[in-house]
Order: sequence, then C-alpha cells, then structure tokens
Amino acid sequence: MLGKRLGRYGLRLAQDKTRLLDFRRPPDSQQSGKGPSTFDFLGFTHYWKRSRKGAWHPAWKTRKKSLRKAITALQIVHHSACGVRDPLQGMGLAW
Repeated sequence: MLGKRLGRYGLRLAQDKTRLLDFRRPPDSQQSGKGPSTFDFLGFTHYWKRSRKGAWHPAWKTRKKSLRKAITALQIVHHSACGVRDPLQGMGLAW
C-alpha cells in the first residue's frame, strides 16, 4: 500500500532498507524524554514529543545529516563571495 502511494510521486521503496517500526504512542506514565522509537524518512527525523498540555504527539525535525549538508553549502558560498568587491555595493549610500 505504501509502495503504491509513493509510486504516485515517482518514489519507490528499497526492499533492503524497508522495515516495520513500532511507532506507537508512548505510555502516559512516561513523564519526560522522547518516545520509544525515532526514524529518518524523506529527510526528516520523526519522533514522539510532549505538547505543552502534556499529551504525546508525533513531531518532525530536519534530519541532522541534511541540515549539516545545507549549512556547509551555505558556508562555502558565503566564504567564496566574502572577498569579492562589488562596485555597485556602496552606490546606495553615496549621495
């Protein structure tokens, strides 16, 4: 079923990497911390988190590997453009 749904968007499952995870809501007796399982899928880390009211709900954040790659790419662009002089750069300040 998931394979068909992903197929509509041009994606497919890798059989050697595909497995079922126990991603059930953590017990209410667990007071803090994250839920029992987290997993990475499509560039996001999926995990359980407590809301401000104290209820468990699923949450997502950017996968650390993807975030590090994006930050590194931005740093390379920034450092390469840092020493470049633009003659029009100060034109707006000149009266």
